[in-house]
Amino acid sequence: HQPVTSTNASKQTRQLGDGQMMADYLQLPVVNDFRTNDIIHGGQGAPLAPIYHLALAKNINEKDIVFLNIGGVSNITYVGDKDELIALDCGPGNAPIDDFVRYHNKGLMDTDGGFAKLGTVNYDLVNAFMENNYFNLPYPKSLDRNNFNFDNIYKLSLEDGCATMAKIVAVSISKALQLLPRKPSKILTSGGGRKNFTIMNEVSLETKIDCKNIEEYGLRGDAIEAEAFAFLAVRSLKKLPLSFPSTTGVKYPVSGGVTARNHDTLNT
Repeated sequence: HQPVTSTNASKQTRQLGDGQMMADYLQLPVVNDFRTNDIIHGGQGAPLAPIYHLALAKNINEKDIVFLNIGGVSNITYVGDKDELIALDCGPGNAPIDDFVRYHNKGLMDTDGGFAKLGTVNYDLVNAFMENNYFNLPYPKSLDRNNFNFDNIYKLSLEDGCATMAKIVAVSISKALQLLPRKPSKILTSGGGRKNFTIMNEVSLETKIDCKNIEEYGLRGDAIEAEAFAFLAVRSLKKLPLSFPSTTGVKYPVSGGVTARNHDTLNT
C-alpha cells in the first residue's frame, strides 16, 4: 500500500494476495482488502492498527499513552484520557538501517544497535533530513518507507551512517509527539526497531518520556501488527469501524474489509 498524500493522487490501493483463493484453499472465510473502503471515503488507507491499540490500552488499563511501532517506518498511536485516538507515521524506521548494513555486507541488520553505538552522529545530515516538508504536515498522515532519500548518508562509514540514521528515527518520533494535544505519560514500543538499543536510547533522549518494551505488559512485540489485522477482521464481520478521521483522515468512521466465502472447490 502506498498512502494517498496528494489531492491529485489516484485513490486506489492494491493488496497482495487473493482472498478468494485463500478461502477456497483453507475452506474458511477470509477477510481481506481492509484499506479500499477507507480510501473511497477520503482516508489515506493507513494506519489501521490504532483501534487495536485502543483495545490493548483498555486491556492493560492504561491511558494517555503512545504505542510506538518501529519497522519500515515509525508510527505512533496516541490513546488519550477519554479514549481519543490520534495516529500518524513519524518518519523512517529501522528498515533503512537494515538496508545500509546490507549495503556494507555486514549482515542483515544492526543487531542490538551495535554499529550505531560505535558511530558518530552527523548532525548536519540530520538537520538537512528534517527539512523534509513531511515533518511539518499535520496529522493524520502516512508514508511509505521509500518516501525518503538516504543517498548522502551512504557516503558515511558503516558506524557513522547507522548512528546518524538512528538519530533521525528518534528526532522524527520526537517531532511527531510534539503534534499531540498533550505529552503522553509513557511510550510502549513494538516492532523490530525496539530491539535496536541505540535507537531506543536515542528515542528516550529526544522525547524525555518513559519508554517501555511492550513485552513488559505481557504483550508480543513482534506480533502486534498481525494481531491487529485479526482484530480488524472480527470488526469487519461485525460491520464496526476500522478507521477514523483522526487516524486515516477518512470523512467519518467507516468499516472495511471484504469477506471471501469458501467454495467447495477442492472436492470437485
